[in-house]
Amino acid sequence: MNRSEVLALALSLHRPDEREKEGMVYQVWEDGEITLQKGGRLFGLRTVHCIKFGSIKKQLNIADFPGQAHGHGYVFVDSHENAEKLSAAIINMEEED
Repeated sequence: MNRSEVLALALSLHRPDEREKEGMVYQVWEDGEITLQKGGRLFGLRTVHCIKFGSIKKQLNIADFPGQAHGHGYVFVDSHENAEKLSAAIINMEEED
């Protein structure tokens, strides 16, 4: 997948309502990192757990992401499977000439 296709995938998988649900929520960041933290009223108040490291060499433009925090872009996804799918797409993104 090229950069545009990966960004389209990220935007198609983004589920902003995930932040509001009780329980754990997945975020995928611009470099493919996957994190997990509590959602609902505890979102942002507890530890963020890194599930998978990303690749700084293969990152998307932060400004293209609907969620932004601390100089990084992210999307919420609804499952571990979708988090892994997007992370792999970012990390394995085709180089542009």
